[in-house]
Amino acid sequence: MRNSSTAKNKDNMTHGFQSQPSFNEIRRLQVPIFEKQGHPVLSNTTSDYHYKLTKPKNEIDELIAKHNEELHAYENQIAKIQIKDGEAVQQNLKYESMGAGKQYRVARIEGEEQKANSVQIQTQFKAQVDELQQKMFSVENIFRTAQLHWLEKQKTFQNDLQNRENIIQNCLKEQKTLISETHSLKYQLQKEKIHVQEMQQKLLEMETICCNNLVTLKHQNSELDYSDQKEEKLQTELEDANRRIKSLEDNIEAEKAAHLESKMNSEVIKLQIHNIERSLEVEKASLVQTVSDLDVIRNQFIKVEAAYNSEKKKAEEFAQKLKQSEHDFCTLGNQLKSDLEQENRMIAKLTAKQNYIEDSSVTMEQELAMKAQPNLEASKKDLGDLHTKCTDQEYQIAVLKMDLKNAQNGWQNEKLKVLECDTEIQKLARAYQNDTEEKFTFLHSLYQRLVAGCGLAKHPQSLLDKFSWMELYTFLEENVDLLISDLNQANEKVSSLEGLCKTKSEVMKDLQKSYEESLKKLSEEIKAQELYWLKHRRDMEEHYTKLLQKVQAKAKKFQSIAEKSQEKNRKSSDNS
Repeated sequence: MRNSSTAKNKDNMTHGFQSQPSFNEIRRLQVPIFEKQGHPVLSNTTSDYHYKLTKPKNEIDELIAKHNEELHAYENQIAKIQIKDGEAVQQNLKYESMGAGKQYRVARIEGEEQKANSVQIQTQFKAQVDELQQKMFSVENIFRTAQLHWLEKQKTFQNDLQNRENIIQNCLKEQKTLISETHSLKYQLQKEKIHVQEMQQKLLEMETICCNNLVTLKHQNSELDYSDQKEEKLQTELEDANRRIKSLEDNIEAEKAAHLESKMNSEVIKLQIHNIERSLEVEKASLVQTVSDLDVIRNQFIKVEAAYNSEKKKAEEFAQKLKQSEHDFCTLGNQLKSDLEQENRMIAKLTAKQNYIEDSSVTMEQELAMKAQPNLEASKKDLGDLHTKCTDQEYQIAVLKMDLKNAQNGWQNEKLKVLECDTEIQKLARAYQNDTEEKFTFLHSLYQRLVAGCGLAKHPQSLLDKFSWMELYTFLEENVDLLISDLNQANEKVSSLEGLCKTKSEVMKDLQKSYEESLKKLSEEIKAQELYWLKHRRDMEEHYTKLLQKVQAKAKKFQSIAEKSQEKNRKSSDNS
């Protein structure tokens, strides 16, 4: 019996130290663990701390309960034994029981103090974990807002760049339109030059025609002289007619001199000269006829005088018209020459300005490309860094999710283990209850017999026949020693767990400090990047505004120059 009871007590004590926390406590710790899944590392550490803190508490509670039960049983046994053994044994047992009670009270007080300290440490850890979670959420929110703000600024900056590129393309289109207008103006000037050359050729042709007419008039004068000589030979009465003819010849010579001075004639003058030639031919025919018939010649001569007077008036009018046309032609020629010179100058200026604008636009584009390349490279590097950071964070999140899943699976496995342990505890409790019931029945029967003064009968199945009082006493002493050693081991475990909690709290503080420092660095880097992007954006806006102002001013100048040239061309075309 002694060996079986000692074995059972040892099994119960070892099972008390190896037992897991109860199911209700695990359910109570389940809520904060799932609430802290926003940050899996902290939730895992806090769950570990809670588990390690609650495990010694439960062990101490179980040890205290078992110790109380065993003390109660032993006190009953001691009271029964004292009745039989005597006062000496009673005093020894009382002294030993008092010592055990004092040790139990001291152990109980120490256990309560350790429980209070563990509760305080647990509350402190909970407060620290809550503060860390709040800081983490706030920092994550700040980082997300900063990232969104940076993305919005980047989008606005890209939109501004696109707008400015569109403006530059519009300016280039305007330059192309101005170039096409200049080409059209050059084409119009070439047309006007060709038109002026054609007018000069026409004037030269008119001069040649006038010279030919003068030659024909000279031939006609020679013929008239020959006819005058014939008329003098034929009749003396025709002297008056010859005088008139001479006067007509003098007038014709004067007209010839006027024609030579003006060097211009028109198609109407050609027709008049042809009419004059015809009239002279008619006169020649009439003179030939006068040889035969003088009367007919006199009548024709009267008609010729009237026609000659009319033609003389017409010739004077045509001479005046020719002078006016020559004067107008000279003025138009001078104006066209001056306009052509001005237009050639304007064309040269416009071509020079166009070349300068093209060169400046090419240089500006090259400068903008050179300036934009480092900014683009820096922005690409920043984007690459951000992408790498995002990928790292995504990888960390995936790892934490995997850890969380593993922790959940481990928790479920531990839950199953806890249920199995609960079933084993229930089985052991039932066995312990059966054993205690047997012991209580044995002690109760012994007590009744001692009170009744009955002798202990030797029953075949009685336990008193097998063990003596000294063996029972040694059995009780051994159980008390085992309980004391178990308490000492529990105290050692509690002290070791307190040391572990302290080291882990220090590690948590170090992690918190490093995390706060890293967050501060990240916030400072984000602020520095925001300031750099703002400065870069302002510089680019100022640079592009200046470029746009310059391009607009140049475009206005070219528009005014083109409008002036178009007005001059219109005036010259209207005058022509």
